[in-house]
Amino acid sequence: MSRTQYVLAFVAGTLWLGGLAMILVLGQHDNTLSKVGACVVGLGAGLWYAALGRRARPLLVIGLLTALLFIGWAVVRYGGSDDPEPTATDAPHADAELTSAEALAQGIEWLRASIKRMRGFKGYTLTFAKRERAKSILGKVRLTDELLEMKVRHTPFSVYVKYRKPEAKEGTEAIYVAGANEGKLLAHSSRQPLKMLGTMRLEPTDWRAMIDQRYPITRAGLAGMAEECLRVAQADAEQLERCEVRLLERPEVAGRPCYGFEIENPDADSGYELALIRVVFDEEWHAPVFTERWHYLDVDGERKRLLVEQYTTTNLVLDPGLTDKDFDPGNPEYGY
Repeated sequence: MSRTQYVLAFVAGTLWLGGLAMILVLGQHDNTLSKVGACVVGLGAGLWYAALGRRARPLLVIGLLTALLFIGWAVVRYGGSDDPEPTATDAPHADAELTSAEALAQGIEWLRASIKRMRGFKGYTLTFAKRERAKSILGKVRLTDELLEMKVRHTPFSVYVKYRKPEAKEGTEAIYVAGANEGKLLAHSSRQPLKMLGTMRLEPTDWRAMIDQRYPITRAGLAGMAEECLRVAQADAEQLERCEVRLLERPEVAGRPCYGFEIENPDADSGYELALIRVVFDEEWHAPVFTERWHYLDVDGERKRLLVEQYTTTNLVLDPGLTDKDFDPGNPEYGY
C-alpha cells in the first residue's frame, strides 16, 4: 500500500469508529446525530474502498449495511423524530372531550415523558420561585415566599442554591453533592448573626436544613418535582375516581406557551386530603414549569382549602455545561 492509501485507510477507520460513537452515545439525546453518525459510517466504508480498491469490497458492503442497519435502528428507537417527547400540539387540550380517567391517563403520560426527558440532560440552571406551607425556625407552620437561583446536575447528583428573596435570606447559599462532603450539604447565611457561624455542614434532613422547606435538598430539581406529582397522581386510585381531572386550556408561564392538567377533589368531607393539584409543562422544554398543590386542612374547627406548595420555573437553561466548579464552595463567584 502507498502512503496515500494508508492515510485514507486511517481516516476511514476514524470516521467509522466516530460514526458508531455518534450513533451509540450522542444519538441517545439527538436523533439527528444518529442519522449523521450512520452517514459517517457509510463515508468511512467508502474511503476504505477508495484506499484499497477491489480488496475493500467486502468492507464496503459491510460498512453500507452497517449504516443502513443503524439508520433503521435509530428510526425505531427514537421514533424518527428529533424530539421524541410529546408536545402540546401532539397531545389533546382542554377542547378535547375526555373523561376524567382519560385526562388522568394523559397527565400521567406527560409526567412520565417529562421525567425521562429531564433525566436525559446532564444538568440545567433555572430561577425557581417557591411558596410552601412549612415550619419556621420557631416551629410555626407558615406559607413561605422565596425566589432562588439554582444549578442542578444529575451525575453525580449536585445542587447549588442561592436565595434572592426574602430579604432576610438574600445571598444565602447551599451546596449538595451526592457522595461528597460525607453526604452533608454545605450552607451559609449572608446575614448576621447567622453569618458568624460560617459554613455549616448539615445532614440534608437536619432540622436546621429543613427550616421553611417541605422537601430536603436531595429531592430538588425538575425531575424530582415531576416524580412527586406522579406519585400523587397514582397514589390512591379509589380516591382519584371521585376527583375531576381536566386538561388545561393552553396555559402560559412567564409568557411561554404551555400545556397541563389538574386533579380536583370537590368534596371537602370526602376524607381525602388532596383538594387540587395542577401541573403545567412548557411546550418547548417539556419541563414541569409550574406545579401547585392544595389540601383540605382543619383551621379553627373548619375544613378549608389551603395552598401547601407552589413552584414556578423561569429562565431555564438546559445542559449549560456545568462542572465541579459550579458545586464547589471554593468557587470565587460564591460567598462562602
